Amino acid sequence: QASSAGGGSPFSRSYSKSASASSKDGLTDLAQHFNVIKTSAEQRDPIQCRVISAAFPKSEVFEQSCEHFASPLLGSADEPCDPAWPRDIDPAYVENRKHRMEESFTIARNICPQGLDHQLSVMENANDTVTALAFEALDDKLYLADSKGFVTVRKITGPAVNRFTVRQQDDRPTARSQPLGSCNMTYISILNPEYDPLLLTATAEGSVAVYRDADKRGRQRQVSSFLAVPPMWGKTSYPAVIESNAVSSQLYASGCTKPQTVHIWDLQREVCTGRMGGIDHNILKIFSASEGQPSLLVGCDSGSVLYYDLRDPRHYISISEPYDKGKLVGTALINNDVQIVCGYGNGRLKIFDIRAGALSKCKDFEGHDHVKSRMTSFASHKCGTIFATSSLHSIKVWNSEGNLLSTARPHGNFLPRSGSLQVLAFHPTRHLLSAGGADSATSIYCSYG
Repeated sequence: QASSAGGGSPFSRSYSKSASASSKDGLTDLAQHFNVIKTSAEQRDPIQCRVISAAFPKSEVFEQSCEHFASPLLGSADEPCDPAWPRDIDPAYVENRKHRMEESFTIARNICPQGLDHQLSVMENANDTVTALAFEALDDKLYLADSKGFVTVRKITGPAVNRFTVRQQDDRPTARSQPLGSCNMTYISILNPEYDPLLLTATAEGSVAVYRDADKRGRQRQVSSFLAVPPMWGKTSYPAVIESNAVSSQLYASGCTKPQTVHIWDLQREVCTGRMGGIDHNILKIFSASEGQPSLLVGCDSGSVLYYDLRDPRHYISISEPYDKGKLVGTALINNDVQIVCGYGNGRLKIFDIRAGALSKCKDFEGHDHVKSRMTSFASHKCGTIFATSSLHSIKVWNSEGNLLSTARPHGNFLPRSGSLQVLAFHPTRHLLSAGGADSATSIYCSYG
């Protein structure tokens, strides 16, 4: 009591107003007490850390910690950075490319649908299974992704332009046994086709990467990457389902540890802008309408297809009936986005109409014989007038009414191809179709000889 009353205790003196002449309340600034150098980060966002000067002992570790955490997290890079993208491009060049794309797309939409049974070219892919394909709209290039994480860029009727590997490291515990660089790419697409084309790649683990100058040998560079589906530890992981729309700059992702949720990404800002949940079954396929239309199709493992209008805050509009006799292979919008076509593993094709406010079935027919060969892949043209299906050794092209236009059987230079077809892709503005499979060969089909 005497010490407390007389101010003999260091503890009490520290809290006395008259004990310290250098501070207003008797407390000493942390940086001043330990002679820590203030940085610009401290001045920008000061942290008022005050301690009792007489009771707090000196510590070199504490001084170094204060100095470390007071420094800014991001400093200026030693090497000069690339200019911000998109690059500054001549407006006349952009207008020319836009005009060419619009003209080509209008021709593809207005011409009478024809079969694609003439094999324009066939190319080998270094004995690797082709898992994804994408055409570039104006430069006559085809991008191929394989199961070993390589991307090959080729001329449609010429040699390879570039080949590089997509090296992505997965830090999740389930993937620690995989070596660095091994990734299973399941989706590729072209962004900014009328400006500066960028290549978007996605893996089965949900990793998305964007590359610039992918068509220039040895000059490709990764400009961005992110995880489209946030991981949740301790849950079963499913293959990621990715779909992008180059016109609206949106990316839709599902699968991994959240197979019943669709994540909506803004690719320009690289932020997740929304989520669509409430789906009772795992998602297998996602289809985004062309030309930036706010329509989205979500196919589930129950065989049902959900139709969403992204302008509605509730998003969900209607759903088709479940179908448990075959796995959903693909779905797409046709006939000016008023009808939906679905393909199933047992060879069945179904066409639904959405104009009545619900998905009413218009046509149900057999596209492939489920006994001899099952349906393995599905693709539709952006113009919405034709779509294609494939089985083990044949490719069929259909018009929007469900009528068969052509049947093609892939072959090599001399002999028929031995591997099954697993992926199809249409050219965005022309009537060209590419097909790849397990035999590492990729064929391109057109409607003329």
